Amino acid sequence: QAIRSILFAALAQGKSTISNLPQSPDVQATVDFCREIGARIEGDSYRVEVHGVGRDLHAPKQEINVGNSGLLLRLAAPLLAMHNEKSTL
Repeated sequence: QAIRSILFAALAQGKSTISNLPQSPDVQATVDFCREIGARIEGDSYRVEVHGVGRDLHAPKQEINVGNSGLLLRLAAPLLAMHNEKSTL
């Protein structure tokens, strides 16, 4: 649920607050991906504030490492497909 929460907050317009995120490589990969598409994420493991991009989703400038997160791969791929720029996951 943490991956979905972070990703949906990054795609929303405005600020979202998420508490009690687990510390895991998959969650960190999601935070990194969301930052790469333009979201601003601040905070720590207890509470993060996500400033979403709304419809102003940016194409990543570098290869995105999703680690072993199949969920992030499945959710990120169609988002990146909306751009005319090449992206690598």
